[in-house]
Amino acid sequence: MRTSTLFAFAISLLIQVGAPLTAVLVARRRGPIRWLPFVYGALTYTVFQLLTWLPLSVYLDVVLGERLMGAYVKGARTDTALGERLTRGLVLRDAAAARFR
Repeated sequence: MRTSTLFAFAISLLIQVGAPLTAVLVARRRGPIRWLPFVYGALTYTVFQLLTWLPLSVYLDVVLGERLMGAYVKGARTDTALGERLTRGLVLRDAAAARFR
């Protein structure tokens, strides 16, 4: 993995975790605020990311990505080949495997 990718992940994590945590700490300093609503918010965000956005993102990346790249890249798979792979259910498995290579 490239150094720039790791740096981008670190910055993203800092913003996604650090900003809400800072907001909670500032709010707690100004008055009595309970942690429970923030914990519920973090859990809700995590569940929706795992159950909706991640699968949808992988699916759209594979389906639309190949179609868009097919218009620009010589020798890309045709829509017929893509349709055959979709009917066999291999697209999501291939995309998930590619993410961990």
